[in-house]
Amino acid sequence: MPQSAIDALEKSIRWSETWVVVFGVIVAVGIVGEVAFGLHTFFLNKRFRNEQKAEEQRSREEIARLTSETEKARHAAADAQAQAARANETAEHERLERVKIEQRLAPRHVSAAQQKQISDSLKRYAGQKLNVFVYNSSPEAVSIANEVIAALDKHGAGWALSVSTGQEGSGRAVPGMLVELKPVATKADSAAAHALVEALSHEGLAVAGPRPIWMGASGAIGSINEDPTANIKLTIGQKP
Repeated sequence: MPQSAIDALEKSIRWSETWVVVFGVIVAVGIVGEVAFGLHTFFLNKRFRNEQKAEEQRSREEIARLTSETEKARHAAADAQAQAARANETAEHERLERVKIEQRLAPRHVSAAQQKQISDSLKRYAGQKLNVFVYNSSPEAVSIANEVIAALDKHGAGWALSVSTGQEGSGRAVPGMLVELKPVATKADSAAAHALVEALSHEGLAVAGPRPIWMGASGAIGSINEDPTANIKLTIGQKP
């Protein structure tokens, strides 16, 4: 083989070896770069996962905190409602007690509508004789007596009334109202007496009886106008 051909061949071999080295370096650099970027990516992913876990933990803690605060607020609202309910209950109880006191202190009164109700319920006993005795020492008793009398007299239920005023003899004092019957009272008298008590009671008046007429008094003092033939007596005393 000519020397020139040998030289050319050696030159080609050296050239190829050079490129082999170059490409080897390039491959090595690529491998190193791949490893480096792989490690970089791994640590970035690890950091991301850690941050993600930390964020999830913070979110869970925040949710727990908000849940706890919401529960506390709910309990506080429930306590406030309970306190308000108790306060309302107390206020209502006090109001009712005031109403009761006011009702006890207020004078008795029978409105025109109530008088008509009494009249209508007792008209079936029209003509019934009734002695009415009013304690005149109490203006309140006199006032309510006038209203009851208006419901019972000839312009109302049509009963035949004999009205007396004054004070009873020693031995008793009638609180409120009392209906009494004489021993000679008939069944018709008794029925009328029971109807009278029911009619007055229905309008909120405190009425006792009918009872046998009390025989222990030493006599009434005042303006006495009793009908001896009337077998029913209605006494109107002070408000109980």
